Amino acid sequence: MQLNDLPWAAQSISDLGNTLPNSLLIYGQSGIGKRAASKLIAQSILCSENQNLGTPCGKCSDCDLFLAETHPDFRLITDEADEEANEIDTAASTKKSGQKNISIAMIRGLSEYVTIKPLRDRAKVIVIDPADSMNASSANALLKVLEEPPIYAHLILITRSPQMVLPTIASRCLKLKINTPSESAAIQWLKVHADSKHDRYLQLALRLSGGAPMRAVELCEDEQFFVIREDIFGELDQRVLDTFRLAELCEKLEPAQTSAIFNTLLLDVMCVQEGGGIQHNIDQTEIVERWANSKTGKDLVHWSDDWVEFSRSANHPLNKRLTLEAIFLKTPKS
Repeated sequence: MQLNDLPWAAQSISDLGNTLPNSLLIYGQSGIGKRAASKLIAQSILCSENQNLGTPCGKCSDCDLFLAETHPDFRLITDEADEEANEIDTAASTKKSGQKNISIAMIRGLSEYVTIKPLRDRAKVIVIDPADSMNASSANALLKVLEEPPIYAHLILITRSPQMVLPTIASRCLKLKINTPSESAAIQWLKVHADSKHDRYLQLALRLSGGAPMRAVELCEDEQFFVIREDIFGELDQRVLDTFRLAELCEKLEPAQTSAIFNTLLLDVMCVQEGGGIQHNIDQTEIVERWANSKTGKDLVHWSDDWVEFSRSANHPLNKRLTLEAIFLKTPKS
């Protein structure tokens, strides 16, 4: 990946100049490409031919190692990896809470890693994504690394908002915001990067993704999602909802996809009730307007809380089908 593959992030990265501080906090909405931008910056730091941040040559031995994910001086720490470390964590078990965390064991491993000089004689780069998934113990352990980092070490933290990170950590980082591109610019990007046979989904996928191109490109290529979504809206259009049928359909989707369908529906309905237009479900205007005319704002807000809780507990080892059925039983009445 090159800088021109992320045109909406290019100016922000260019504004960094050619010298990266020891700690950088990259933020922006989900699906905007924060991890891709951070890896591009990391590769350019490690690149032996690089002259500018964000523009690695892609041809040197360091770039070859980085692209092969075997560079000894780069480490990516996420809440998706190192299950054993999560189980060792002295904080509450992630399996009990249903939440994934970057554990203190992982950060302690990072502390040891940065004390060893670079094997390639240039720098060491560590990306932590998402930085807000650290618990109190791991955040405090990272703070010790940030207070006196070795001159060769560069830490890049990723989050949706600086306010989600421990203030004492955020204050030690240079902040870089990745802005959301305009809809027209995002659609042009999607036309290049998404499979052409899915062009009919581009604008809808972008709207359902909140304008985030990289999330949209994944969504618009998932044809099953749009088929099931169509069936779900067909059920929502019935006078009497079939709770069990809705739960059956939603169970076929990832929890994040289910949340996206109903959260955007609620946002559109409440927006119409306030006199605004439909922003997300642009292909379902009749159903959205019918809901807006038949549901009370108070009931919609309460139902919205149920979907927020569903999103939070999506990884919890409970029966997803029963959870969905319980939510649909509380669907606002007409």
